[in-house]
Amino acid sequence: MTDPASPAPLPARNRGRERMESVLLEAERMMIEEGYSGLTMRRLAERCGIALGNLQYYFPSKSALVAALADHICARHRQASETWPAQDAAPEAAFEALIRYVLDDIRKPEGSILYWEFWALAAHDDHAKTAMAELYQTELDLLSEAIARLTPALPETQIRHRAEIIVGMLEGSGLMIGPGRPHAETPGPLMEEIIAAALAVATRPA
Repeated sequence: MTDPASPAPLPARNRGRERMESVLLEAERMMIEEGYSGLTMRRLAERCGIALGNLQYYFPSKSALVAALADHICARHRQASETWPAQDAAPEAAFEALIRYVLDDIRKPEGSILYWEFWALAAHDDHAKTAMAELYQTELDLLSEAIARLTPALPETQIRHRAEIIVGMLEGSGLMIGPGRPHAETPGPLMEEIIAAALAVATRPA
């Protein structure tokens, strides 16, 4: 019997896989545009141009849909983290490029509004909580690696602590440079200050 809180396994056939992924992308757009409360199975089926029964074949419930969407976002984040620009550059240039990469992502609706929706869900939904933990684990790992290249003599515990501080700074910056926020239209000067502050945290003496 299918668990109504779990999505169906990813289809082996390309057509089924593509359909499932297109549904998840549309669900993501709905979450960004209307929030979790605006995401309903019936309206999603209508926007995808499929029957509600077909949608429920892949996602038996809204909880199953959210679980699959969380996994989809994590997979995309992991893929992006493997190819972010300048990772082979000199340590300081690579660190600054990573911070800028994260800030640019935060400025996008899928890098801010969608995350805010999932943070709200994470308080009561285990799938959302697990997804958010995985997303930030990836970011922490990348930052820790970049800081270690900048300060190779720093103990591993301190490297991790500094990465955690910087993640907090970056996430908080979404309140200022995210869509519709005070610096959304002209984020450049504030972004440069954030990059400089992150570099100062990463390289301060032990």
